[in-house]
Amino acid sequence: MRDFDRYNPTARKRDGRRRGAFTLIELLVVMGILAVLVAIVAGVAGYVMRSANEKDTSATQAILMDAIQAWHDKDTNTLKCYPFTDPNPNNTGGVLVQCLTGFYGAAWPGPTSPSVRAAGEILLKLPRDAWGGGTNEPVKDAWGVAMRYDAAGGLGGRPVVISAGADGKPNTEDDVRSDESQ
Repeated sequence: MRDFDRYNPTARKRDGRRRGAFTLIELLVVMGILAVLVAIVAGVAGYVMRSANEKDTSATQAILMDAIQAWHDKDTNTLKCYPFTDPNPNNTGGVLVQCLTGFYGAAWPGPTSPSVRAAGEILLKLPRDAWGGGTNEPVKDAWGVAMRYDAAGGLGGRPVVISAGADGKPNTEDDVRSDESQ
C-alpha cells in the first residue's frame, strides 16, 4: 500500500500536508514570467502593425505619385505643370483626388483632358479602403486619415503626398512622406 501512496497525488505526507501543490511564491513567479512575456509580445505586435501600416501607406503614396507624374506627362500645356493644390482654410493642402480628377472649375482641365484620363486610370489601382472612388473623397492612409498633397512641398520643389502617420497629427516626426525613402 505504501507504493500506491507514492503515485497518488492526494496522498498525505507523513507530516500531514498534501503533495503536489504549488506554493504562493511559485505561483507569483509564474505570473511574473507570464506578465513579462505578454509585455514583450504586445510590444512586438505594435511594432509589426505600425510597420505594416507604413508599408501600406507608402504603397498608396507610390500609386498617387504615379498618377501625379502621369498628369504631368500628359499635360497639354507648354509648361508641363503638376496638378496644383487648392488650399483649404487650415492650409494643409487640397483634397488630392479632387486635384487629380479636375473638378474645380474653369482653371482646371476638364474630365476628358488627357492628363485627367491618364491620372484617373492609375487611381483605379488604389486599394478600396484608401479611396472609395468618388471625386469628393480624400485618399486615406492605412490609419484612415486623409493624406495631404503639396504640389511643390517635396524635396527639390517636387510634389509630395504626406500622411499624418500613426498619431494622426500632421507635421510630426512620424509623418510618412512620398519623397522620403522608406
